[in-house]
Amino acid sequence: MPTKTQDIGLTRAQLIKVVRTGGEIKGVAKMRALASLQSRARKDAGAVLTEVRKPPEQRTWRGYLLGVVPYDLRPPTLGRLRQTYWNPDEPRLVVPRFFGVGWDVNLYQIWCRRPGAGP
Repeated sequence: MPTKTQDIGLTRAQLIKVVRTGGEIKGVAKMRALASLQSRARKDAGAVLTEVRKPPEQRTWRGYLLGVVPYDLRPPTLGRLRQTYWNPDEPRLVVPRFFGVGWDVNLYQIWCRRPGAGP
C-alpha cells in the first residue's frame, strides 16, 4: 500500500507527478501539493534571507529559523552526509539536515533500534 506524505496527504508519486506535469491531480490534492511546495520555498528563502541580512564576516550559512528549524546552506560534503545519515556518536534519531532546511533521520539509530539488535 503506498504511503502518504505526512503533511499533504499525497503519495510521493502523486507529488512528483504534480511537480513534473504542472498538476494533473485535481481538487484538494492539487491545492495541498502546491501549498506544501510553497511552504518549502518559504523556509528556504527564510534561511537565505537570515544569512544575507548579516554582515559578510558574520555569515556562517547555518543556524535556526525562528530559533527552532535548523538550516545548513554550506556546500554539501560526503563527510557531512555521512555524519547526518549514519552517525554512531549521535544519540538522536532526528537530526538537522546536512544541506537545506529542516531535519533528517540518523539511519544508524534506526539500525540500532530494530528488533533483536541488542545493546
